[in-house]
Amino acid sequence: MLLLLILANFFLMLNATGLNEATIMLDWVANPASSAIKFRVEALDGEEFAIEDVISADSKPHIISGLKPASHYSVSAETVPGRGRRPVYDKVVVQTLDKGIQAFPSPPQQVNMRMKDEIIRTKCELSWMAPLVSNGPILYYMVDVYGVIRRKSISQVNKMQKHRPKSVNCQNLNRIPPKDSFMQCEFEGLLPNHNYSARVVAVNALGESPPSMVNSKCLTSYGPPPHIETPIAEKRFDDKTIRILFSSIPDDIYGPITCYFLAIVPCTRNYNMSQLPHPVYMNFDVYERAMQSNLHIMFQPIFAYISEAFYSLPRETIIGDGRQTVGDVSSTLDFLGRFPAQDGELQRGYKYTGFLIVRVDPDNVVYNLTSNGKRELLQNWLQPTYGFSNYFKPVFLGESDVLITEDHSRGYQETIYLLAVGFSVVSVLVVFGTVLCFYYSHIRGWLKTLLCVETNFVPDRNSFADLQRVAKRRDFQPTAVEDLPNEYLLRHRDSNFLFTVEFESLPNYNFDTTASDKLENAPKNRYNDIKAFDITRVKLERVDDDSTSDYINANYVQGYKGRKLFIAAQGPTLDTVNDFWRLVWEQNVNVIVMVTNLQERYRTMCIKYWPEHSPSVYGRIEVKPLDCTFYADYVIRNFTIRYCRTADESESNTLLNSDCRSIVQYHFTGWQDYRAPEGSYGFLRFMKQFKRIDCTSECPVLVHCSAGVGRTGTFVAVDSMMDQMVEEGRVDVFGFVSNLRRQRNFMVQSLDQYVFIYKALAEWYMFGDTDVDAERVEEYVIELRQTLNNDSTGLEKQYNLLFRSLEDTLTCNYAKKSFNEQKNRFKTVVAYDRNRVILAPLLGHEDATYINASLVRGYFYSYILTQDPLSNTRWDFWRMILEHGVASIVMLTGEEFLDQDEMYWPSELNGGSICFGDKPAITVQLLCEEESAHYSQRKFKITSTKEKELHEVVQFCFHDWANGSSRIGQFGERKSYMHPPSIPGSTASLFDLVGKVSQRQNLLQDAGPIVVHCRDGAERSGLYCAVSLLLERLRGEGKVDVFQTVKSLQVQRAHIIPNVAQYDFCYQCVLDYLRSFS
Repeated sequence: MLLLLILANFFLMLNATGLNEATIMLDWVANPASSAIKFRVEALDGEEFAIEDVISADSKPHIISGLKPASHYSVSAETVPGRGRRPVYDKVVVQTLDKGIQAFPSPPQQVNMRMKDEIIRTKCELSWMAPLVSNGPILYYMVDVYGVIRRKSISQVNKMQKHRPKSVNCQNLNRIPPKDSFMQCEFEGLLPNHNYSARVVAVNALGESPPSMVNSKCLTSYGPPPHIETPIAEKRFDDKTIRILFSSIPDDIYGPITCYFLAIVPCTRNYNMSQLPHPVYMNFDVYERAMQSNLHIMFQPIFAYISEAFYSLPRETIIGDGRQTVGDVSSTLDFLGRFPAQDGELQRGYKYTGFLIVRVDPDNVVYNLTSNGKRELLQNWLQPTYGFSNYFKPVFLGESDVLITEDHSRGYQETIYLLAVGFSVVSVLVVFGTVLCFYYSHIRGWLKTLLCVETNFVPDRNSFADLQRVAKRRDFQPTAVEDLPNEYLLRHRDSNFLFTVEFESLPNYNFDTTASDKLENAPKNRYNDIKAFDITRVKLERVDDDSTSDYINANYVQGYKGRKLFIAAQGPTLDTVNDFWRLVWEQNVNVIVMVTNLQERYRTMCIKYWPEHSPSVYGRIEVKPLDCTFYADYVIRNFTIRYCRTADESESNTLLNSDCRSIVQYHFTGWQDYRAPEGSYGFLRFMKQFKRIDCTSECPVLVHCSAGVGRTGTFVAVDSMMDQMVEEGRVDVFGFVSNLRRQRNFMVQSLDQYVFIYKALAEWYMFGDTDVDAERVEEYVIELRQTLNNDSTGLEKQYNLLFRSLEDTLTCNYAKKSFNEQKNRFKTVVAYDRNRVILAPLLGHEDATYINASLVRGYFYSYILTQDPLSNTRWDFWRMILEHGVASIVMLTGEEFLDQDEMYWPSELNGGSICFGDKPAITVQLLCEEESAHYSQRKFKITSTKEKELHEVVQFCFHDWANGSSRIGQFGERKSYMHPPSIPGSTASLFDLVGKVSQRQNLLQDAGPIVVHCRDGAERSGLYCAVSLLLERLRGEGKVDVFQTVKSLQVQRAHIIPNVAQYDFCYQCVLDYLRSFS
C-alpha cells in the first residue's frame, strides 16, 4: 500500500472524475497551512485492488491511471492533523468510462497570468499548458479574462461588473486553436483600478473540460476618471474676470483623485477655435510667456497656463482676480512639477477658453512600494496620470478687437511677399509641365500623359491637406503576404484606428473635369460629384459633329504593372444606356464586370441595360442574349453584339464593322451593402472566376457599379493586389489606391471598402483556394484523410483552420437581455444580433420581437436555424412561420425528446387543433400524416385572427440518427449527459430528406425560408444546412467547397459543425452523392 500524503488542513473537499476507460482525476480544496491527508483508492467490483501515493499539494489535480474500464472505485481521504486538531474525513465514488466512449479532456495545466508592462500595467499575458489527458486532439481552447473593480468609488457603481479586455493575438470568449503544448495570449486595454483573473477550458471532439482558474492575479494601478464634465464659463459684470462653474465632481471609479488644475488658453478674437489641439496635446507655460506667445499664434504653437489648483473641487472659482486658491492651501501644487498656479490679470480684447485637469497618483500597494528604497524609485519612474475635460465655451472680454499687434505686421508682410514669390515659381513650373503633358498626350497617347502627370501632378490648389497626404505616403510601406493577417488585426484594432489614418492619408486629386462640367453633359452624370478627369476619360466617336456626343462618365484605369487595362464607368442610366453600348463597341470590350444590383434599399443603382430573352437595339448596337447561368453570389451572362449600319455609313469603316462580337458579363450579386461585402468568401470566388479570363491591355475590361468609383475601385484594387501577391510576395494597397485616384476621382470611396481590400487579401493568403471541381473531389478527399507527420490528418488540419478568423467578435446583446433569457434553451447557443430573426412588435409585450432563431443565407432559398420550441416560445415559433411565409419545416429532433408542453402541433388528425397566444391567436390543425423509412411528413393548416388567409405548412421530421439525444453541454453550463457527435445513420437518408424539401420549395411560387430546428438550433441544423448547400452548388456549378461553406455558416450562428466527425461527414456526403451517378 502506498500512502498519499498531501499538504492540507482540517478542511477538506474531495472530488473525483472519470477521464477515460483507465484514468480518473482527483482534485481537492484544502488550506496550505494543513499538514497532510491520506488518500486510498479501492475497487468496489469485488476485485482486490488498492492504490496509495504521496504527492505535493502543488501538483493538483492528480491523475491516477492503470484502472479497469467501466469500474467503480472508492476514493477516501483523511487529514493528518497537527497538534490539538482532530482529523477530517471525506469519501467519494467514481466510475471509469466504458471502452470506446469518448471523454472530455482534463483541465489545462499551469494557468498563469502576469503583467507585460510593470510600470504602465495596461497589458497582461495569460499562459497555460495542454491538459494532462486530452482524450483525443484538442480542437480549441476557450478563455475568459475579466476584471472587477478593486476599490469602491464615491458613486458606488456596480463593483462586480466585469470588464473583458481585447486580445492582441487571441479572442476573449472565443475559440483559440491549439498551436503547441504551451499557449500564450496577450491582452491589452486593461482598465485602471481593476483586478483581472482568468479561466481556461480545453475542448475536444466531445466537449469542454472542467475550467482551470488562474493561479495568480493582475492588479492595475489607479488612473484618471473615464469622463470629466466640461466646466461652464460666464463673463462677470466687471468685464475683467470670468466665473468658472464646476457642475459635478469627477467619478473616482478608477482611483482616488489627488488634486485638480484649471488650465486657461488666451486667444486673439479672430483665432479659429477648431484649430486648438486636444487638451491632452496642449503645450503649457507660465502665465507671462503663455500670454506673450499666443500673440504669435501664426508662427508658434498655442500655449495654456495653470490659473488655479485645488485639493478638492469647489462649486465655482473666479479667474483673473489674482487669487490662486479657494479656501484651500494649494500653493505647493505644481502641474507636471514645474507649472505653478498663476491667476494673472485677464486682458481685454481677448477671448479665453480652458479645461479642467484631474491628477491621480499611482497606487503604492500595486507596486509593493513599502521600503524607503522603493519610495525613491516611485519619484523616478512612477509618475501621476492626468485626465482632461473638453474646452469650455470661449468668453470674450472687452470691445476692442485684438487681431494682430503692430510690432508683428512687418513680419507678416515679409512672409506674404516670400509666399507670393514661391507661388509664382511653382505656377511657372506647373504651366511648363502642363504644356509638356499636352504635347505627350497628342504625340504618345494618354498613357504617356499619365506618366507625365505622375511627376507633375497638380493637387487641389485650395487644399493644403492634400499636400500633407501626399507627403505622408512614405509612411505606408508595402506589406509582406505572410504579415497580412497580423497587419489587418493590428490596423483593425480600436475601431479601425490605423486603417482610418491610412485611408484619410490617401490623396484626392483635382484634375480638370471640363467635359463633365458642361451643362449639356449634366444629364449624363448619375451623381453631381462623381466626374471624369479630362486627362483619362474615355472619348466616344462624335455623332453628327456634336461636340458633347463624345462624353461618357468613364475613365481608363491601369491594373498591376499596366498588364490589364480597365475602364471604370458609372452604371448606365436611361440617358446613357446607348452611349454605354457604344463604348463597349468602340473600345473593343469583351468583358463587363458589374458589381452592383439593380435595386438596393429601394433605390435604383443601375438600370437593366441588357435584354433577357430576345434581341434589343440600343442606338445602333444590337444586343442578343445567348445564355445565363446563376451561381450563389454571381451571374454569368453571354451576349453577342452587332453594329447596325445605316445606308449612309461607309462599309470601309472598320470601327463600324457589322460582324458579331461575343460579350460576357460577370455580375456579382453578393454586394448587398454599398460600403463593403459582409464577407470575402463570395467575392473571392467571383474573383477566381474572373481571373480565368485572359485579359490584355488591348481589350479593356469594363467595370461598373453605380457611381463607378467605390465598388469599382475595390474590385480593381483586389484583382491587382492578388497579382502583386503572386509575383512579388507583398502588397502595396496604399500606393496602388493612390495611383487609382490619379486616374479617376474617389476610387475606393469609403473606409469600409479600403478595410475590405486588406481583409480579402489576408483571407486569401490564410485559407487559399479550397474550391474543388466535381471530378477531383474523390482524389482531394483521399489526400485530406491521409495522416501527416504530426499524427493528425489533413482533414483535421483543415478543420482547425475554421477557428482562425479575422472577423469581429459577434454580439448577442439582444438574446442576453434579462427578459429574453428564459426563451433560450442554452445560454451560449443564441442568435447573433446582426442576423437574428425579428418578429413583429406587439403592444404590451416587451419581448415580443425576440426568438432564438438566425437567418442564414442559402443558394436558392434562405434558411432559418432555430432551437426546438420551448413551452413559452411555441406561439413565437408559429408567429415566425406566418410572418416569414414559411412553407417547409425540417425537424431534426426525435419526438421522444420533446416534453409534452413543447409539442407545437396537435396529435389528432383533422378533428383536433391547438390554439397559441392571443392578439393574434394562431390555430394549428393537422391535416395529414405520412410515414417514410427515415422521416415523417405532416401537413398543417394555420389560421390567425390577424390574417384570415389559410396557410399550409409541411413538416419533415427526420429519424435516422446514428446516435441518441442531441443535448449538448455549453461553456459554463453543466452537461446533461455525454453523447457522441450527431451524425445521420446514412448519407442516402439525408439525401432523400434534402431532396424532398427542395422539391416542395420548387413547387411553390413565393416560397419563404426553410425553417430547420433541432435541440440547440445549431449542431444538427447546421449539418443539414451545410449538406443542403453543398449538394445545391454541386448540382448547379459542378463544384464544392466544404471549408468555406462551413465557415460561412459558423459566422451566422454559433456551434455549427462543432466537431471533426460532422466535418468529415460533409465530405462523405459529397463523395456518396457523386458516386450515386457513376
